Amino acid sequence: MVLSLVRRIIVDGWPDRRCQLNPQIRDYWSVRDSLVIDDGVILKGNAAVIPKLLRVWYIDKLHDGHQGRVKMELRAKDAVYWPGMRNDIESKVNACQPCQFTRPANDCMELTPDHQHPVPQGP
Repeated sequence: MVLSLVRRIIVDGWPDRRCQLNPQIRDYWSVRDSLVIDDGVILKGNAAVIPKLLRVWYIDKLHDGHQGRVKMELRAKDAVYWPGMRNDIESKVNACQPCQFTRPANDCMELTPDHQHPVPQGP
């Protein structure tokens, strides 16, 4: 349904203002200039725009191998697109126990006088 509206607006033309759009497709406003239709498929550049029902499946496929958020985004960048994809990828990685277990830990130490270099008296 949403992609049908997007397809129609691509063919008919975008309005002058975002507020004139149907609220369901306002998320596509920021990428409107890069959306095209090729053989019935909506593309953003070379990436296919994925309908809501298939996004979980694509997230699972991108997550095969537990490569983490950055690698998932790189894999997705040229193949698929949907509004909020980065947030969905981040949520998937944050909810994955093996990814959290193998994630590098930054040991943030609090800066206390014991951990600071002495301040010189002069230049």
